[in-house]
Amino acid sequence: MKIEDQVCSLELARKLKELDVKQESYFAWLQQGKTADDWSESILMTMHEVKSKSYFVQDGYCSAFSVAELGEMLPMKRISFTKSKDNSCLCLFYDYEGVENYPAIPIFKSVTEADARAKLLIHLIESKLIEVQK
Repeated sequence: MKIEDQVCSLELARKLKELDVKQESYFAWLQQGKTADDWSESILMTMHEVKSKSYFVQDGYCSAFSVAELGEMLPMKRISFTKSKDNSCLCLFYDYEGVENYPAIPIFKSVTEADARAKLLIHLIESKLIEVQK
């Protein structure tokens, strides 16, 4: 299995950074674009490699959280997993028992478990259901 399938995508990693999730992970997406906003040529590296290189820029990276790292941030006792019928994606369900004003249970789907977990984490942070270390 490729490491890219075990960490969250660049898009979701950037969103988690925007939400002020502490940027501590084993892997990171390093920005390689020509401008400060150009992430088109980003590459995946270990955080150690990113920070040890002379081209390290403070805002030019974002944590590529692994399945395990995302699992540590999520309230796992309230999450259930299942595969789609055709095995094309993983589905995560969050149990809103005891949470007021949540009539529907959102389902977070993705081809990789890391992306499904990242989507759920983003939803929980934006909904103010959990706070993560900043």
